[in-house]
Amino acid sequence: MNDNIIYISPYENQNEFIEILKKIFSNMGYHVKDMEILTSVKSNAKTGEIAVINWLEDSPCYEKNFLKSVITFGRAVKKAILLKKRTKKVFWIKHNYRPHDRNLGQLFSQILTWLFTRLDFHVLVLESTFDGDLILHPLYMADERALEISKEFSLSKNRKADKVLFFGAIKQYKNLHVALNTWPQNLPLLIAGKCNDNAYFDKLVKIVNDRKLNVTLKNIFLTKEDLEALLLEYSYILMPHQDKTIISSGTFYHAISFGCKIITLPSSFSKHKAAQHKFVLVNEDFTNLGTEIELNKISRSEVIRDAVEKYGRVECMKVWEKKFDSK
Repeated sequence: MNDNIIYISPYENQNEFIEILKKIFSNMGYHVKDMEILTSVKSNAKTGEIAVINWLEDSPCYEKNFLKSVITFGRAVKKAILLKKRTKKVFWIKHNYRPHDRNLGQLFSQILTWLFTRLDFHVLVLESTFDGDLILHPLYMADERALEISKEFSLSKNRKADKVLFFGAIKQYKNLHVALNTWPQNLPLLIAGKCNDNAYFDKLVKIVNDRKLNVTLKNIFLTKEDLEALLLEYSYILMPHQDKTIISSGTFYHAISFGCKIITLPSSFSKHKAAQHKFVLVNEDFTNLGTEIELNKISRSEVIRDAVEKYGRVECMKVWEKKFDSK
């Protein structure tokens, strides 16, 4: 059994969280390998020290038909049982209350959640608002680069007007329709992200037109480079998510990595973060948001320094080291 190897699932994913996690483990001195090496019947690697799984319980929900969902469920059960037999400790990062906007496979997801609990997988959560052993959600850049950007913001004499951005997949649970219903008419907002629900996107367009809002809607997929350019340009990020739909949010940590302040509606997540950070603005509605933005004097460099101090890579490594030491 190799104490210096961490098996992770998924090994590759469009969510940047996985690549960041792999970098953190590598910086801690571990060799990071694909969990499939352990869970393949043909594998020569029969034992492992540590496995870290992400979204495995949700996997049946992301298939396009019931048969594929059944097959994926069966594979997930097999992986879980083999992991229990072949590793000393399985760390299960619980990301969601339930898979977002997915009806197919929800029962399978619930069964897998029950199974992982019975197999005594060690539940890890990214926020203290959910039951489990707490770890930190990492920022979306290395500490050194974040602090360099913080310094650039503090030295810059070009004070730009505050602008508000929503980015990411456009879905109903993110509550944009609710936000737009009380959005100030004269406050500019850019909504940029991919929306696969044409009816919902049309609904947002109608609200903007009917209320004559200064809102730009772009139904586009943002590349990493496009997004980073926007995060450097916009000082506020809109996050009006419905309550109890997210345990944690990559949007939040991506935004504060670039010194963006956060605008939200009330939720367990937003209230929790507002209690920790003065750069999180929680509003019952957005009628007086323009005035609140004018009164908020927290600088972008302050946001970044606060973020690195609490969620930087060094802090994340300290937390993970404690988890691994206790395995």
